Amino acid sequence: MSQHGALIKASRKRFEESFAASSKSSKSNHFTSIKKKLKIKEYDLNKYKTGNIIQVDLFNFMVYTRGKFNFDSNLNMILGANGSGKSSVLCAINIVLCGALANIGRASEMDNFIKKDCDVGAITILLKSDYETLLKKFKDYELESLNIKPTDETITITRKMFRYVGSKSKKHEYIVNNVKAPNDTTIKLIVDAFNIQLDNLTQFLSQERAREFAALNPNQLLATTLKSIDIDLFNEWKTLGSLEKERDEIKRLLKQKQDDLNEARETERLLQERVSRNETYTTLEKNIALHKDLLVFYKFKDLKKGLQSAENEYLKAKQLFDENTATLTKFANSDKIYKNISEKLKNELSNLKSSASKACQTGQNVKAVQEHAQNAEKAIASLHQLSNAKKKLEVERSKYAAAFDNAKAQYENFNIPSEEEVKAWKQQRIEINNEKREFEQNNDEINANIKSLKRKVFTHTQTIAKIQNELTGKDVLLRLNEDDRNRFRSALEAAKKNNISDKVFPPAVCVLNVTDDAYADLMNTIISKNTAIALTYTDESAVKPIGKYVTSNLGLNSFVLSNSPLSDPPLPISELKNLGFDGYAADFLEGDENVKKMVIEKNKLHLTPVKITELDQDMLERIKNLTDNNGRLLFSQVLAGNSSYRFIKSKYDGQVTVSTTSIGRGQYYRKNDNNTMTEEYKQKLSEKINNLKIEISQTENEIAEKTKQYDQSSIKLHAYKNKIDSLTENIRNYDRQNKTYKGLRDQMNRYQKNIEDCDENIKKVTSKSSSSVKAKYLNNIVTCNVNQAVAMFKPISSSIRDGKDSYFNMRKKALILQGVENEALLTENDLTGLENENERLANDCNNKKSYLESLKEEQDITRLEKQISEFSKSRISEIKQTARTIEGCNAAKIIDLIKIMNSEIMGMDFDSSSIHQLEQKQKEIEQIVRVLPSMSEKYEKINADFVTRDTSLRSRLVASIDGISDKFEQLFKNVGCKGKVVLSQLDRPYKLWELEIQVAFRLDAPMQTLSGKTHSGGEQSVSTVTYLISLQRYSRAPFVVIDEINQGMDANNERKIHEILVRETCSPEANEGSQYILITPKLLTNLYYAHGMQCNIIFAGLGMPNIEKDPALLNLGSATLYDI
Repeated sequence: MSQHGALIKASRKRFEESFAASSKSSKSNHFTSIKKKLKIKEYDLNKYKTGNIIQVDLFNFMVYTRGKFNFDSNLNMILGANGSGKSSVLCAINIVLCGALANIGRASEMDNFIKKDCDVGAITILLKSDYETLLKKFKDYELESLNIKPTDETITITRKMFRYVGSKSKKHEYIVNNVKAPNDTTIKLIVDAFNIQLDNLTQFLSQERAREFAALNPNQLLATTLKSIDIDLFNEWKTLGSLEKERDEIKRLLKQKQDDLNEARETERLLQERVSRNETYTTLEKNIALHKDLLVFYKFKDLKKGLQSAENEYLKAKQLFDENTATLTKFANSDKIYKNISEKLKNELSNLKSSASKACQTGQNVKAVQEHAQNAEKAIASLHQLSNAKKKLEVERSKYAAAFDNAKAQYENFNIPSEEEVKAWKQQRIEINNEKREFEQNNDEINANIKSLKRKVFTHTQTIAKIQNELTGKDVLLRLNEDDRNRFRSALEAAKKNNISDKVFPPAVCVLNVTDDAYADLMNTIISKNTAIALTYTDESAVKPIGKYVTSNLGLNSFVLSNSPLSDPPLPISELKNLGFDGYAADFLEGDENVKKMVIEKNKLHLTPVKITELDQDMLERIKNLTDNNGRLLFSQVLAGNSSYRFIKSKYDGQVTVSTTSIGRGQYYRKNDNNTMTEEYKQKLSEKINNLKIEISQTENEIAEKTKQYDQSSIKLHAYKNKIDSLTENIRNYDRQNKTYKGLRDQMNRYQKNIEDCDENIKKVTSKSSSSVKAKYLNNIVTCNVNQAVAMFKPISSSIRDGKDSYFNMRKKALILQGVENEALLTENDLTGLENENERLANDCNNKKSYLESLKEEQDITRLEKQISEFSKSRISEIKQTARTIEGCNAAKIIDLIKIMNSEIMGMDFDSSSIHQLEQKQKEIEQIVRVLPSMSEKYEKINADFVTRDTSLRSRLVASIDGISDKFEQLFKNVGCKGKVVLSQLDRPYKLWELEIQVAFRLDAPMQTLSGKTHSGGEQSVSTVTYLISLQRYSRAPFVVIDEINQGMDANNERKIHEILVRETCSPEANEGSQYILITPKLLTNLYYAHGMQCNIIFAGLGMPNIEKDPALLNLGSATLYDI
């Protein structure tokens, strides 16, 4: 064993013996010299709550050789002079319970807590225990291994600390109920089981961390309060925050999936339409090919029959045409004969009329004659009616025929691009567009590069301007370091953007100077850094637009100017100068008036005397004796020469103590030191400017080159665009032409139908005026009229017979004339029909002649035969089936059908990739549909769980905070102030919930959120203690330790707060709350006292008794437990 190891071992042995002996003697309640004067009582463990501190025992810890502190279950006070070791108790509680050193803001190394010149130290704490509570963190066998029994009401934890250890040993160890604990985790689990939260400012508030409480943001304050109220409530709040985040994320993903599904289904629908069009296209393409193969059969068939068959068909058609032409000629000649006969009969009839009229005038049967004549005329009229109907139909047919011929001429002469041309255009457009996209992408990259380079030039230009301002001293932020300068510049730029530049001002160090550089060092001392490097707002309206950005994002301090005027100085300036001072610090500061007012107000420059030379002893004594009517010192601080003097008057004996701090050279506020840069730094900045200019020049050249590339690329892009536009216009023209082409075909079909309908109607009318019908009509007319004429003239006497003969001859002639004219009329109708039929036969003859000539041209029967031989049996079967579906199938009809199908397919697009895209999209839909139910189910489950727990948490939380707020408001009113606790942002996510302490220290003032920036130390202390007391009835923390919180309070507030604390912690209902341990160096006289509070008063000094000779003296702290 090395010498060092032997020393460590010996040191530990001495410690164990000493610690054991002290522990044994300290357990005795008997005293040697004073036992007859004190009556010591046993602890009443029933009044302690689980986790309460009953006793703390110190051994070689900080200033203590040995020390024992006994605590009541309610309020405990530890009193003692500065340096007596009060705060050591707080440190000991934190260390023995495995708390972080950050909780107490003390030494970072544990061996620094061991008493000087000692190698070992120890802390023992006695806590009220509960076996069932410990079972929440431990198994029963684990507790048994720690010597913890179900019947134990207390638990003892000892932490031993070693200054020197071996290479593999720890510098401390824990002992629980006289059994060494396996590790630190054991102690942490005990602490957690008892709900002891040493990192919670509402439970463990050291002197060093007191101001942190007022600096908590609203969210942190809520978290801290919830931990104090109920750790389970806090955990539920955090859990629900995570659950809410998970729920919202699932909801977002669910909506996104649903949107993706809707979009995918719409895409699927479009793809299905495209696939359907593809199928139609394919089917049509197959039909075209099938009809072309069918046409091959018919061409081969016609060729095989030979030309004779086609020629016979032509001759037959020509014969029919010739016969019809001869009949037409005959009818034309008969029309001339009818006209000659008609002229002769008209002349004879005119001569007979005059002689017959006389006889008819005297006849007795004129009426009968007229009736018979009318019947004959009606019969003639019927023929005229048939003739007129036929003429109208023929006129209508001629109009349709003319329209048909016109449409046919346009259709046949219509110039439309071929399908192959259009397909080539479309393919060409795709290829050009792809090339264009590549150029566009390249062009976009070039353009983005140009913009980036321009931004670079702009940034460098701005940087040069800033550096030049820095070199010339024009930048007001020059005095700041680079980091602060950038942050404050961002803040001022934000103010400018929000049009509040006239309400936001730079830091004091940038805009304020001393009137004489001799006062610069004094000013650097008295003006705190917090106010020196901070923004100044003229009023609250300037804070709202940028306040959060300034504090949260930029991390800058800021202050709002007070509307209240500065208080009057303690002495007029003339009297102050008579004392030997140069004036008040505010008198030697100049610059921006707004910033100046803020600095003076926050640092009390108008109340602090200054002088360039040092204070002599007489002047120092005079300042110590300067008091107001209430006996308070006029000056708490003065600055003179190279020293800062602080004066503190004791409230107990009235003695004034003076502390002195030397003043070093200050960095800011010098009048003639606007630019403190060294020549080396200036040279460095100049070089930076030159480098930036060179880089700007290079960048501008690069921009010019890139711009040239961009312009050239843009020209090519324009050319591509023109090509694409031209092709697109061609395709659109084709679509329009194709539509017109199809329209002409449809017109021809309609006109052809109309012509056929007219022919059918003419045929019907003509049938009524056929030869047989015509003969019947003529026979009826002649017979009827002649017989009636004979019967009419029989009764006529012989005296008028001559007249009768004349009239009869006239009537007969007239009837013959009428018959001739009717015959001519009917002949004319037949002639028109013959002409139409002749035209049809001529067309048929021409078509057969054309087909005959085309067959004569198609002589390659071998080629057609070979083509047919290559058809498969199934193909031949398809061809035959197709032929059966075509009525009167022949080559001409097949050609016509092929033309129709070609025109249809030309207006269609075929997308070969659509089937693959459809399959991919359907897989995507299937995948989404598969996961949606589980996602929805998960969301519903989480949401249902969240809603239930959320309702419960809100009701518990709101009830607790409302109770705390009511108590806070009540207690604050007792202090003569206004206050409340506000829970806000409940409509936002859990992580954004906030808790604010709002206070006003005058009843007529508006309430503000408690803040370390806007409230004084005393105001913060009053608010903090009041809030902690308000938590008393709701907190489940076993104890609360507060160190010197009453420092900074005035006597009035301290007295009120003390009474509130005693009443709240020592009342009959106090058992509902936490145990309080208050550490303070002083208390006022005649304070409120209640049974149940305990005071531990620390005496320290050379006259202390020797604890080693009489260890029972450690029980002096139990003197407060004897009967009163």
